[in-house]
Formats: sequence, C-alpha cells, structure tokens
Amino acid sequence: MIERKRRHVLIVVWSLLYQSNLPIRFWGDCVLVVIYLINDLPSPILSDKTPFQLLYNQFPSVTHLRIFYRLCYAIVNNPKHRFDPRIGRCVFIGYPPNHKGYKLYDLEDNTIFFQ
Repeated sequence: MIERKRRHVLIVVWSLLYQSNLPIRFWGDCVLVVIYLINDLPSPILSDKTPFQLLYNQFPSVTHLRIFYRLCYAIVNNPKHRFDPRIGRCVFIGYPPNHKGYKLYDLEDNTIFFQ
C-alpha cells in the first residue's frame, strides 16, 4: 500500500515537472506541493472525505491554491535604489509549512523567499 502511494506521488511529481518545464533542482518543492494537494483531495478509502476534513471536522479551503511554477509578481521589500522597480518577476513554487502565504522563486536574483 505504501509503495502504491509513493508511486502515485511520483507520477504526479513527474507530470508537474514535465508540464511546467521546471529545472530538476526544484523537484523537492514539487513533492511538497503534491503532498499538500493530496491532503486536500477526497479519498474513497476515507469515505470520500479529505484527510484535512477528518482532522479538523471542516472542509479545506481551496481559495488559496495557485498554479505551480507560473509567473507572478511580488513586492520587493528592499529595493537597491530609489528608482528601482517595486515589483519583481517571480514564479510560484509552493506553500511554506510554517507561514501563511506562498513560496516564490525570484527570476532575477535567483533566490527563494516567502510572501
């Protein structure tokens, strides 16, 4: 049963990596996103309930879900110069475990940050 779940996770990870043309170095973030999404999906084993629903006795909110590895724009906290742009080009790469927000990858600085 564990091997089937592992294979299910890996198949979804492979399809996300292939669909988004994501560099292979982000495969760990992709696994975390897949696990996050699987926990919000109903399962026939759990009588068509989600693991979140069984833990918290309420339906999970899906309003915060975003498309994996899509272009987005984030506010730059510390611009280097007064006339530098206040918004930077980023891509969405996940949901941070201990923060409310999103995990983003800055395309210009090649850094990962939370917003």
